[in-house]
This record gives sequence, C-alpha cells and structure tokens, in this order.
Amino acid sequence: MSDRGGADWRVHSDKILRYLLSDATPTAAAKNRFFRSAGYTPEAWQDLAFALTAHPTTALLHKSMTTIHGERRVYRCDLPVAPNGRRYCILSVWEQRSDGSYWLVTAYPQSS
Repeated sequence: MSDRGGADWRVHSDKILRYLLSDATPTAAAKNRFFRSAGYTPEAWQDLAFALTAHPTTALLHKSMTTIHGERRVYRCDLPVAPNGRRYCILSVWEQRSDGSYWLVTAYPQSS
C-alpha cells in the first residue's frame, strides 16, 4: 500500500545537505555515494527533496510502528526517476510530528 492520501511529507534542507549528500561520517558517506551516483548534487538539493517527498506516494508501505517520538512509517522501492535517468529502490523512514506532517528521518538504498 502506498500513501496517496493527503499526508504532508517534508524534508529539511539540512537532512539532505548535511546528511544524505555529505561525507562527514561513514554512514553519511555511503548514502552520499549512492545519491550522487544517481545524479543528485548539493547544488540542486531540491531535486532530491522532491523525489523523497514523492516517495511515500509511489512506494509500498513496508512497515509502520509507534515509537516514543510518534508514528514512524517505512516505505520501500520506487524512487521517482533520478537525474541520471534510472529508477532505484530505496527505503525511506518518516516520523509524524504533532501537526500531522511527516518528516524524513533517513533514506538509503535497498535491493529490489
């Protein structure tokens, strides 16, 4: 099941620029290599933000859980076409905030 409803999906620019497109830590570096190989760049970080916020509307809901921080949803595969023209399977993790919006926690490549 994808989430085609009226949920509000959000990604903070720092999550992309200082985490997904950064090599500051070994974990970030691996994600950075993946997303850059797909054609995403810090100069056009909004492209990755758009793809990630579209992900829950096209991907399958893989898991839903409640944590001390609120509801979390994990979506699998079907990242929209990347700048390099290819399609990728990723996992994206989203956490619901008190206003009902969902904010990106993390995203990483997944085998399809």
